[in-house]
Amino acid sequence: MSIFIYTGPSFDFSVAYKGKVTVGNESGTISMYSEEMEKELGFSYNRYNILWGAGGGIRWKGLQLTLGGDWGLTNLVKDYSGTKLNKPFSISLQYLF
Repeated sequence: MSIFIYTGPSFDFSVAYKGKVTVGNESGTISMYSEEMEKELGFSYNRYNILWGAGGGIRWKGLQLTLGGDWGLTNLVKDYSGTKLNKPFSISLQYLF
């Protein structure tokens, strides 16, 4: 059995981001990066995100359990007075062969 830790940067680039929109009885999907949504919301989303991650895990007989988290370093929205940072947490179980 071995225990490990990790830390380091990551870079995310979003290709697509669809949102569900409902108006009255009608519903559909729209690209959250479109100019129409930017006008409606009053701000636009960034397509990129830089994060710093840290975590650790355990390896045992080909199995690996990892726990980790990331802290966003860039604001997710442009032209917005507040700060919206991405802070995902992950748990994963892998089999190494």
